Amino acid sequence: MIRLENINVTFGKGTETEVCALDIPALELFEGSWNNVIGPNGSGKSTLLKVICGQILSLEGKIFITGKNITGSGASKRFDYVQMIEQDPRNNTVASMTIEENLRLYAFRRGSPALSFLKSGSVAEIRKLLARFDMGLEDRLHSQAGLLSGGQRQAVAVAAVLLRNPKILLLDEFTAAIDPKTAPKLLNIVKQLAADFKITVIMVSHDLEQVINSGDRIFILSSGKVAEDIATASVKITKAELVAKYTRVLEEEGVL
Repeated sequence: MIRLENINVTFGKGTETEVCALDIPALELFEGSWNNVIGPNGSGKSTLLKVICGQILSLEGKIFITGKNITGSGASKRFDYVQMIEQDPRNNTVASMTIEENLRLYAFRRGSPALSFLKSGSVAEIRKLLARFDMGLEDRLHSQAGLLSGGQRQAVAVAAVLLRNPKILLLDEFTAAIDPKTAPKLLNIVKQLAADFKITVIMVSHDLEQVINSGDRIFILSSGKVAEDIATASVKITKAELVAKYTRVLEEEGVL
């Protein structure tokens, strides 16, 4: 589904401040898999997501999605099949627009009639999708997104990107800014939706408790490299084992 070959991203190349942000010789993620990425600050986690969604193009190597080489295509050309939800809920929805308007805005596709903004997707379908989050959003279609809680806005963002039927969903600390009671509930719902729609997910997180209980693989990044690749779907790992591996990576990087 996603294959990275000889990916290298170096910032400030040829200068005194040169730093290698990402160095991945080979990485392959399978269709419908849930992949967790952890690592200290500056380890390359967000850079990895930006490379996959096309926000960073100045790199060496190649990126393949479903066998197609998309290395040179920018974020706008990948928008129909790669979606990313950021940490801050305010960046994922338009505060002044209603829930329904936010969803229809995402449902709009290039090449479609302009009125598709108003017509694409029936209200019944939108309500059904929002009901999956169990937050009462299906009854608040005309509420402005800016009036919602952080968890509700993230739920609307997830529903919006699902309307585009993406093949890949990138989650960058997407539960970090919402309350600890809502976060695990929302994560479990997103896991089920991703499985239902066969979406390949890459989630960056600092929460070891969160990643140990979800997904097929855990990648620990260090200085832009994959220090550990743990196949949690086939070999169960305890939190203590993950903490030990993560601690060793931090010690080798000099963080501890």
